[in-house]
Amino acid sequence: MNNNKEDVRDDVRDDVRGRIDALVAVGRAAEARAVARTALEADGRDAGLFLSLARAHMAEDDDDHDDAAERVFREGLDAFPDDVGLLAGYAELCTRTDALDRPGRHARGRSRTPRPSARTSPGFNGVGASGDRGQLRFHECQGQ
Repeated sequence: MNNNKEDVRDDVRDDVRGRIDALVAVGRAAEARAVARTALEADGRDAGLFLSLARAHMAEDDDDHDDAAERVFREGLDAFPDDVGLLAGYAELCTRTDALDRPGRHARGRSRTPRPSARTSPGFNGVGASGDRGQLRFHECQGQ
């Protein structure tokens, strides 16, 4: 029975993330951020919710919101350092940042884009040939 409650909770989180993404898609990023924050406060930490909140900030396409997106990515990656969605989203934020305005962030995207090692390169379902999952870590995409 406990599994059923977890399945329902996962379905609700999926629905909330879908709603957030839909709000961003129609240009309602502020509302999307409010929904994401409410869900994070009500349901606790969730990698997908952190990603959705960060992307809602990125949708504004201004420096203040990019700074907020970076804070959200860092908070999410502190809690979920191996989450590929958060790692990829953070790398995207870093690489699209103007090198003159935010050189440190831009450099993190270019020089620290997380990549799994050849030994653990993800194959089907993220599992490498050795059977191990690719070892992506947040500290690999942080700059010096």
